[in-house]
Amino acid sequence: MGKIDYDVIGAASGNWFLNGTIGYSGNLITTYQNATSLVIGGSVAGKNDYSWSHLAIAPEPVDTTKWIFSTGWWTNPDGDATQVMFNIADGQITPDKLTAASGLVAYQLVTFVANDPPGSPTGGPGYTIPHAVGYTVGAGTVRGVVGLQVNTDGSLSVEINTSMTSASQFTGFTSAKRIYRR
Repeated sequence: MGKIDYDVIGAASGNWFLNGTIGYSGNLITTYQNATSLVIGGSVAGKNDYSWSHLAIAPEPVDTTKWIFSTGWWTNPDGDATQVMFNIADGQITPDKLTAASGLVAYQLVTFVANDPPGSPTGGPGYTIPHAVGYTVGAGTVRGVVGLQVNTDGSLSVEINTSMTSASQFTGFTSAKRIYRR
């Protein structure tokens, strides 16, 4: 069974929602404040998908030494859901340990590649089969860098930069920073 709740209070790990929105609905708080009739769930006006305001930072479900960054807003503020993997450097803090005391931490984001154990069945080109028990996850193509900072009010500052290839290039937040809340 899958799990969606990896919230660690006071840390970056877990489910987050863009500041000014209401949880999983993806709707703006003002949508509810200004409503004169029932607000129906589902699609969000002007957005590509309800997940445009979602962010999940969680361990990979099988290879729990790896961390997944799943966002509904990668580069398009109307929503372009993307899942990538943190390429956590040796000695770098993991998201479940990243707290306000850690300050700003930047991570390289990469595609993830499943590595099946030796002797696992394989399919031909274009054939997809479930990964074998005991698979591990490796780093694929660099997709960018993300800066994360847990704030003292419990919110999370996030900035994605798809033009950077190394976490060391990220030296501070810009006007592209987003704030997420639980």
